Amino acid sequence: MSIGRVLGILLLIVVLYAVITQPQASASMTRNGMGHLGAAGTSLATFMTALVGSNTSTGGSTGLNRTSQVNVVPRGGVNTGDGSYPG
Repeated sequence: MSIGRVLGILLLIVVLYAVITQPQASASMTRNGMGHLGAAGTSLATFMTALVGSNTSTGGSTGLNRTSQVNVVPRGGVNTGDGSYPG
């Protein structure tokens, strides 16, 4: 049995012991840890966005800006679905 496997089993035993003996504290610690991981992910995303930068200063497009098409139906008109309006 390798040292890594022994350490993994010992870690699992300690975690299970903590969860069984103090479930509220274990849940709180897990929640805080996940919060820190989320904050680290947000910080990394902000860093990568700042690193890549935007291409707006040169008038270029990043390809992320898409305009949506809005179909306007005249007042009182009914769209037939093929782009025409009954007259």
